[in-house]
Amino acid sequence: MNIQQINDEISSTARKASLVILLDSDTVEIKHKIHLFNKSILGILIFLCGGIFISVIPFIKSSDWISKIFGLLIGLTMLLLSIATLIRQRADGLKITKKEITTCYNLRRKIIPVNNLMKVVMRLETMRVSRVGAFGTDFIIISHFLKDGIQEVPILKFEMTKANTDEAIALGKEITRILNKKLSDSSIN
Repeated sequence: MNIQQINDEISSTARKASLVILLDSDTVEIKHKIHLFNKSILGILIFLCGGIFISVIPFIKSSDWISKIFGLLIGLTMLLLSIATLIRQRADGLKITKKEITTCYNLRRKIIPVNNLMKVVMRLETMRVSRVGAFGTDFIIISHFLKDGIQEVPILKFEMTKANTDEAIALGKEITRILNKKLSDSSIN
């Protein structure tokens, strides 16, 4: 099988996209890795700290029970959403063996038996995040879907800044090639 080797440029781009690609003769595994200095992770951490702050500050500054309960509810909601997002970021990924595909996408784990009709397709979209009084940031989002006849199942998604569009597309195409090669090798055996 010739998917063992991925070049250094693709490995570097995968690190930028917070992905870890593990290849051997039996499996292909792609996992997300949390990088603390990634813009989206920093935003989630700020949201987490805001949730803690909003939960605690009414008990320090207010004597009114309604504001304490309201602040606690809003703060805990922010806290839980940010923790769930971090867990999802860490848990998402996929693993393909000779017999099955195990995917975790948005905290939903699926095990799909491999068949010879399966194919991985890639889609590309651009997202703009705007801020009031400042320039926005453009992101390129690469999504991979497992296509089995007419049904498509999302299996992997990553994003990079639009400045890295060419690298993101090259990484997405390489991941598609690796996954399709593994699926075709698995369906032969």
